[in-house]
Amino acid sequence: TPRPGTPLWGAALLCSLLLAGCGREDIQVYEAPAEQRPANTTASHSHTPVVTEALQWETPEGWVEQEAAGIRSAAFVIQAEGENRAEVAVMPFKRMGGSDLQFVNLWRQTLGLEPVDQSRLDELVKPVTIGEEEGKFFDVMDEPAEGMPPQTNRIVVAMLVRGDTSWFFKLAGDSEIVAAEIDPFQAFLKTVSFQPVEQTAEAATPPPAPGTPTPPT
Repeated sequence: TPRPGTPLWGAALLCSLLLAGCGREDIQVYEAPAEQRPANTTASHSHTPVVTEALQWETPEGWVEQEAAGIRSAAFVIQAEGENRAEVAVMPFKRMGGSDLQFVNLWRQTLGLEPVDQSRLDELVKPVTIGEEEGKFFDVMDEPAEGMPPQTNRIVVAMLVRGDTSWFFKLAGDSEIVAAEIDPFQAFLKTVSFQPVEQTAEAATPPPAPGTPTPPT
């Protein structure tokens, strides 16, 4: 059952934001049929991150911390030999609607994979420890079919809901690097802690990332 809040177009926006930096120039956003969308389709700022907690973490070896610009609360680059790389980003969203199946199929469609049904969820969505809480770990890739080349890019996402904020932790990029970094990524998630921060009226809503459409007030 979808969580109340942001309609699925907000999830589609989230999908495009989470996939930024995957190295794909032909990203397409999956548009769910109208009957699959939550009933509340009123445009609002509900998907705009309003950070009321600060993160602390331990950085894994080989991760290079970057400036956390736009909607990101933290960002890292993992560089291999040559031009291959992967990125880690942490992004909070307020009242993010959408079911696990909708998220899985959004990410699969964007990566050029066929949608799946409810029977595949136990395979693609697993529990994961984030700080001292249990979140969800999405790994939406399939093993390549016999005789087919493997995917060159891969994305895994961990999600933790705290109050009305959904925290997304994304690892994306070159598929070999992502595969090698899943264990360090999950170890990183265990080190995360959340500290409350005071908000002023001016700081309550960070500006949107460049190119991000802003719903009307």
